[in-house]
Amino acid sequence: MRKPILLALALMGSLPLLRCTTESEEWKRASLTEPPALPSAATMSIPALDGAAAAKVAGTQSTAAFNVVAARLSVDFWTAVVAVNLAVPVSLFLHAHEAHPVPLPDSSGWQWVVNDGVFSALLTSQEYPGGNVAWKMTITGIGGQPKTWFTGISSGDGRTGDWTFLDPDAGTARYGFSYDLTGADQSVKASVADKGQAGFGSYLQWKSDGTRLSFERFDAARKDAIRITYDPSTGAGRFQDVDGGVSRCWDTKANGFFDVDCSKLGW
Repeated sequence: MRKPILLALALMGSLPLLRCTTESEEWKRASLTEPPALPSAATMSIPALDGAAAAKVAGTQSTAAFNVVAARLSVDFWTAVVAVNLAVPVSLFLHAHEAHPVPLPDSSGWQWVVNDGVFSALLTSQEYPGGNVAWKMTITGIGGQPKTWFTGISSGDGRTGDWTFLDPDAGTARYGFSYDLTGADQSVKASVADKGQAGFGSYLQWKSDGTRLSFERFDAARKDAIRITYDPSTGAGRFQDVDGGVSRCWDTKANGFFDVDCSKLGW
């Protein structure tokens, strides 16, 4: 009679162990059925001025159009920020698109191991309830210790979100990118995130409405903004001092990009 009682007690004691996994464990298991979508490299860069706008800006540098020159220099500066200061992590992020992801050892997310011959990096992702994904890249030089080069949050499809690029030695934020690449209205905004820099709060933002493209540069130190807007299909465009309201426009490529009254553009 005693043995059945002991057996029953043992079985009752084991019930918690025989229960289904907790809700969070079930969610973790479900999130590892497949890796999240990697955001595109376009989320980490501001496109360079191309076509008509680049030609027009270059052609007016000998004139008194200060805003034109300032706008072009601003775009060139931010392009250089990505090309030079962020070259290594951005390049390794591109390599991650070619790598095969595997689950993290603790099954909390996914990892992409990449190497460009000089640096090795580990890109990790962890999905949150609701579908957002947290990203982190740690990078190691020859004989160095792992350091965080960027973190980010994206939507499940990788089309909206933000990145924070860090000083790998100090661990402080240097530059930030926010992006929305859904639908016809798209944008990427790069900003100075280092509070120790004189340009803290300055930004360059690229936008597309499906018809026209625009670049807006805001100088936090001078507290002014300049916007370039142009139609890539015709080549016509506008330079605008956002705060002062002064605009300078040019005609279509077919008409030689000559300066025109902005009312001729019709937008």
